[in-house]
Amino acid sequence: MNQIKKLLFKAFSFSKTEASGSVVLILLIVLCLAMPAIYKSIFGLRYVGFKEDKTLLDSLIFQMNVKPRKPEILKPIPKVFNPNTASASELVSLGVPLFLARRVENFRKAGGTFRVKGDLAKIYDFPDSLYQSLQSYIDLPENLIEEDEVKEQGSPVPVKRNASARVVQKKQRYNEVPLIIDINTADTTEFKRLYGIGSGYSRQIVSFREALGGFHSVDQLKDMYGMKDSLFLQIKSFLHVSDTVTLESISINIATFKQLNAHPYISYELTKEILSAKSKYGKFKKADDLKRLKLIDSVTIQKLVPYLKF
Repeated sequence: MNQIKKLLFKAFSFSKTEASGSVVLILLIVLCLAMPAIYKSIFGLRYVGFKEDKTLLDSLIFQMNVKPRKPEILKPIPKVFNPNTASASELVSLGVPLFLARRVENFRKAGGTFRVKGDLAKIYDFPDSLYQSLQSYIDLPENLIEEDEVKEQGSPVPVKRNASARVVQKKQRYNEVPLIIDINTADTTEFKRLYGIGSGYSRQIVSFREALGGFHSVDQLKDMYGMKDSLFLQIKSFLHVSDTVTLESISINIATFKQLNAHPYISYELTKEILSAKSKYGKFKKADDLKRLKLIDSVTIQKLVPYLKF
């Protein structure tokens, strides 16, 4: 009887322990499921800024729908100008690109002068369309020769009624004594004695002569920037080169890059090729050695050789 009681007590005790374990497990599961709600109720922030956010979002949407404004392009303002005095900013306001406006200023600083309207179109890379749009606003004559002839002939003489006819003789361009100018020794004053040559051209001729190291031919004047064929043919017969002229020469084998590139007949690219050929083939010993250069032709060689020492 006692043994039965002991067995029943053990069975009852085991069942009671299992039941309490199940209850605890269920409570833990319920607690885990309820934790987010409990955490939010205790530590969560209550958000109340819906109106402010809506206002901000509405403004952002409005800005996204507004098309961006295109930058205003300033239209050129047409006005009368003289390219000999107009500044770079004035030229830009007329529609001239900045790099061309600076090129015009550099041309003037080098002694160049715009004598007629068409001289502006001779600036390197100056578009024909731009020149056509500015032509009527350029404060320069169309034709310099016609203007000079009017000045030489003087103002018209009024004709009196019943006056006897008179023969009016035109003024001669040059004196009866032949005008001959040595282009290696003449100064700007002498060059201005030539018909069609003013202060700008005379300064440019002298500057070109100094850069060359002297002229060995009258035809070299055609190589000067801005020298028109018509003007050259007009003055050629009054120019000459002395047989005793001494040219400034360059030692091609020892000259520096700067010295070679400073000569009007030697471009930047040709200077690099000369130095490269010298290091590749050795020194230049005679004029024929220049023929190995690809950037120089026979005509330029004939012009350049008198200025070189081998």
